Amino acid sequence: MHRPNVAALVRRDRDGVLYTTSAQLEREDLAAGFATRVGGVSGGCWQGLNFSFSSGDDEQCVRENYARFCRALGAPQQGLIRAWQVHSDNIVVVTDRAQCLGPSPQTPPDRADILMTNLPGVALTTFYADCVPVLLFDPVHRAVANVHAGWRGASIRNARTAVAKMSELYRTDPADLLAAVGPAVCAGCYEVGEEVCEAFEETFEPGERELIFSHVDGRPHVDLKLANVLTLLAAGLCEQNIAASTDCTAHMSQLYFSHRRMGERRGNQIALICLREEGEAK
Repeated sequence: MHRPNVAALVRRDRDGVLYTTSAQLEREDLAAGFATRVGGVSGGCWQGLNFSFSSGDDEQCVRENYARFCRALGAPQQGLIRAWQVHSDNIVVVTDRAQCLGPSPQTPPDRADILMTNLPGVALTTFYADCVPVLLFDPVHRAVANVHAGWRGASIRNARTAVAKMSELYRTDPADLLAAVGPAVCAGCYEVGEEVCEAFEETFEPGERELIFSHVDGRPHVDLKLANVLTLLAAGLCEQNIAASTDCTAHMSQLYFSHRRMGERRGNQIALICLREEGEAK
């Protein structure tokens, strides 16, 4: 099995807010990107662009961080929606803008790791600090999804679940989908144990496991970003329609918060995707 040759994400700086995105997702009818920690107002262990209200950071700082990132992407703050991430393949389908909470410390009502919609003005968000965020866009039927895929999500191939649900709801042809696999911990920084190895053995083919697993000093490491790319290909996406980050959240400490590096005392990045209203441009 060959290693996929996908494009790299590109970095963008808008008014001091640094983020990454896929060049294919830079469109007038779409807002999409992965935040770094650069460009925010938080201090201390949350230094920079922290989006977590529950981490101990000052609420007004977090609200300002949302405002800055949304301005940089051209996304509506009041259209923000998120879920309580539980490392699953649970799906929230946004069918009403009333589901959107905006930037709020309120606990989201849904436990899920996949968000999707075909409503303009709804900004789907997931949080990451080593796990893999995956953004999906159907330019034919104008629908989007945002997937949170750490090792548990990747091992159950929840990105494929998202693609299948988009096909069911929006008549999406996987071959039309554009995908961006965001920043996450790299294989070199991600040593794993027996539980993780067994989880991937159950759902990934031997040829796929040969690509995503490596060994350092006899200890297994897994490439979560590549695992998600392989899942997208297995779901029917075209290789040329996928872009993936080359950034590592664990060892690029000036750019990213990392659970593996920092533990619980840290901030969170967000991934965001939003269909713009017709006639609206960034």
